[in-house]
Amino acid sequence: MSSDNEDSSPKENTFDLIIRNLKIISSIKPNDKIIKKGSTIKIDSPYIYQGMSRYWNGDSRKESLNHIEHIIDITFNKIDLIYSNEIEHRTGGLNDTNYYNKGQSYFETENTQKLQIFSNELKNSINGLNNLKQTYNTDISICSRIEVVIEKINLRIKKIQELFQINITSENHTILKSTKDNNEYCFTDDESE
Repeated sequence: MSSDNEDSSPKENTFDLIIRNLKIISSIKPNDKIIKKGSTIKIDSPYIYQGMSRYWNGDSRKESLNHIEHIIDITFNKIDLIYSNEIEHRTGGLNDTNYYNKGQSYFETENTQKLQIFSNELKNSINGLNNLKQTYNTDISICSRIEVVIEKINLRIKKIQELFQINITSENHTILKSTKDNNEYCFTDDESE
């Protein structure tokens, strides 16, 4: 079995793997290309026989963009899952001991932090995608696909920001203000331990 089959493993959907891939996308510089190694991507910086090596290994720009789109889709699915779990928990539809029953908080600290990290990493990944556009600036098709990915990311960031606004009020208190229902939920940072 080839390492490409690792894509279907459940490990791919873990928070750490998604964040690692988003950080790699954020690190793309102009003229860098990417290759897929298992369930992660790797930056393929320019070198003398890069074109021949990429051709030999089947690392085309279309495949590279397929990998990026896949990572972004997985990220969006994970964000949706976190949000859905919180909605189910908030409405009493989820009976799971992993969630705290605190009444006043809408998102638990861990999930709030995850959504905030996703939002930040998605925002950072836009820089890398813009650099990738510079790499392929003569390929209108690839540049258009990259722009569509950037637009999707911007929309998702906007949705997360509209969903709630996080305000740190002191060393160990956080206020989560839901812009949907204009309610504020306060919790201490030690609740996440």
